[in-house]
Amino acid sequence: GVPFEAFQAYEYALYGRPNEDRQTAHFLISSSGRPTTTWDALDRALDTGAYVVGLTDNPAPDNPFVARPPCALIPGAHKVGWPAQTTTVTIALLIDLAIAFGLARGHLSEREAGPLRRVLEQLPEQMAGVLDKSAAWAEELAPSLMGQRLYTFVGGGPSYAVAQTGSALMAEGPQEVGLALAVEEFHHAFRVATLHEGDPVVLIAPASAGESRCRDTAYSVRQWGARLIPLVMTGTADLIEDPTEGFVLPDVAEPLSPLLTLLPLHALSIALAEQKVAGGYRRPDAVP
Repeated sequence: GVPFEAFQAYEYALYGRPNEDRQTAHFLISSSGRPTTTWDALDRALDTGAYVVGLTDNPAPDNPFVARPPCALIPGAHKVGWPAQTTTVTIALLIDLAIAFGLARGHLSEREAGPLRRVLEQLPEQMAGVLDKSAAWAEELAPSLMGQRLYTFVGGGPSYAVAQTGSALMAEGPQEVGLALAVEEFHHAFRVATLHEGDPVVLIAPASAGESRCRDTAYSVRQWGARLIPLVMTGTADLIEDPTEGFVLPDVAEPLSPLLTLLPLHALSIALAEQKVAGGYRRPDAVP
């Protein structure tokens, strides 16, 4: 029930935002807490007079995201590989905080907040199931994707953030080009016209407010001859024409959906990377 904006740390460090005061809260996210442009963003936020919260998985007392803000939140994720591995835990913490904050402000009633909390508490078990199933799905799908020039990820609302992470995972894992697009931008800017026949388009389409535009996307991708890879829930499962292409996730409310929709993208990134290593694949334009 409050305005909220997401900024890339470097952009915020350079440009800030207007009307920052004591009624503003900043959440500065750095999983490692190591020196990066997030330190510059932290400096700028602390200079505004706003309330600053550090969000980090590193509880060390010399971590500036713990030591300098008046409050720090420690999701507790343990990174053993690519940067996006810790993203899911941070998302879960922020969703939990949003529910608590909405209840405290009266924007959510207990009748509304209670079911959301219960679903959130049940999600780890569902996530484990999705990880198991999506690993097998991705391993089967990956060989048919070798040699693709571009992976497009499309989503709306919270699924757009998942699309952005999906594109990052392509760089971190198989080191391929991933492009993230908001579902309306895909249509309004006629981005479908840039696709070649067979180009993979990963459509993150849980049951959502933007379902109709996701359906438009699926139709356009197929009409253009590109390859649709839909991540869906029960209400959008009809978007899957080939069971080996799409993936059906458990049904959850849209605000909670990134905790599930992100996982098949991790699995796909890993499977593509493993496939390339096993096959000794190199892009035709790779530098020797």
